[in-house]
Amino acid sequence: MHSMVSVAINDQLVLSENLGTLFLIWERTSYELEKLQMNGKCADEEYNSLVGRTGPKYYFNPVRDEVIGATLSKKVISIAVLREEGINGDREMSAMAEVCGFEVWDITVQDLLENKITLDRFKGLVFPGGFSYADALGSAKGWAASLLLNESIKIQLNRFISRSDTFSFGVCNGCQLMNLLGWFNVCSQAKNDLITDVILSPNISERFECRYSTVKITQSPAIMLRNMENSVLGVWIAHGEGRFAFKNHGVYDHLERSHCLPIRYVDDSNKITEDYPMNPNGSPGGVAAICSSDGRHLAMMPHPERCYQSWQCPYPEINPSSPRYTPWVLLFQNAYDWCAQQLV
Repeated sequence: MHSMVSVAINDQLVLSENLGTLFLIWERTSYELEKLQMNGKCADEEYNSLVGRTGPKYYFNPVRDEVIGATLSKKVISIAVLREEGINGDREMSAMAEVCGFEVWDITVQDLLENKITLDRFKGLVFPGGFSYADALGSAKGWAASLLLNESIKIQLNRFISRSDTFSFGVCNGCQLMNLLGWFNVCSQAKNDLITDVILSPNISERFECRYSTVKITQSPAIMLRNMENSVLGVWIAHGEGRFAFKNHGVYDHLERSHCLPIRYVDDSNKITEDYPMNPNGSPGGVAAICSSDGRHLAMMPHPERCYQSWQCPYPEINPSSPRYTPWVLLFQNAYDWCAQQLV
């Protein structure tokens, strides 16, 4: 950004300017339009940060192709990808789980309502991203109501989460749902009563955000994040209500002390940030995910299923030992290995 740009026509100098200055001139029109359709303060933050940006700096242990799916077919472990009307991330999620060895069942809420299947046979329950009921009923609130207002399904969910050999994973709309289900409550009220300690609020930018953000994985009990601590990875985000909000500061403090906030948005120096646009929604402490204290349940707003293969990434994340996969594929590989250990 500090390089000089010079343009000459017929040996006559017509332009000599700092690249950063020219970049700001180029972006000025977009910036003025942005101020009309979003939180003006966020538009200012992004525009003023442009010249100082240095680009993401990824850090992770290489993934080896031969490790992914190495236990395929050795143990049949079934998981359910549960979708509701409007969900659109189920195919990518199923594909990501299948390459790691899982037998993936595609089921709908209607299947549960009609008693075509129950959750008892599954070791894992996955809530994919999308826009259940087009978010017309509020972010995942319609989906949560369809589950919690049916006594049979509510009993199944309680039974599933009470088993010690199960795990669950929610992304984006699925993350919003898991919080509405109360699976991450830290106070004394009963689970699944729509009284939640954690909710997902509208982005501070006041608009839908679709970006390739940078996150850091911190120490946590999450089984799906085993051996991924300190990794810094790029990941797609696509949400309008992704800002973590807590019932009170005590809830946030408890979750942080318990290491149950395992993924954070970071800036170009890999420091946890609340600054826009590196933190795309304004979550306090850069929070992008939450997990249960026993590590079996994980929910995150970013979409790892949209970038678990290298070709899905706009920035090249150098991984010479695996030209195919990014480290995000380890989420389901870790889950499969954990489930396999429960069967020993």
